[in-house]
Amino acid sequence: MQPLRIEAEFARPLNFADFDKKAMRKGFRKIGQDVSKIAKKLSAEKGVSLPGQYPGKQTGIFQKSLSYKVSRSGFSVAIKPYLKGKQVSAAFKSRGFYPAFVVYGHAAPKKSKRGKGHAKQSPAGKLVKPRANPIPAAVESYGRVQFQSEVSKILQNAFKPGPIGSLLK
Repeated sequence: MQPLRIEAEFARPLNFADFDKKAMRKGFRKIGQDVSKIAKKLSAEKGVSLPGQYPGKQTGIFQKSLSYKVSRSGFSVAIKPYLKGKQVSAAFKSRGFYPAFVVYGHAAPKKSKRGKGHAKQSPAGKLVKPRANPIPAAVESYGRVQFQSEVSKILQNAFKPGPIGSLLK
């Protein structure tokens, strides 16, 4: 699965220094909030989910972890499950990040290669089948057209005043 990637190329006199990073971060923060809100709604159904469906909500850890981060440069936003606050504990560090097992599935332990006296183990294969990832679906429901219009508004508002900004108005 490829991440949603939209690129913008600027005409020759423009470069990243012509944009106000504060305004860029603000705009991308709003896009991140909107998309993560949609993703949280998709994974809000209570109970155990079936393979291929969006993850069900039992403890709410997966749903709370769906969040966004605006890049340092302010020119992009990433939406994915992030551990934050009280969720980071010794148990999570030792067992792994729970949302990754939900989205990608969980494999059974491998069969032992020891002799007959060794205890039987379960056969290899997927123990827990993967669930649907709500983030790409949230991006699709947010819409490519709406995203492009939002980014164009962000770029319009982020131009710094000066010789190039005055040419664009």
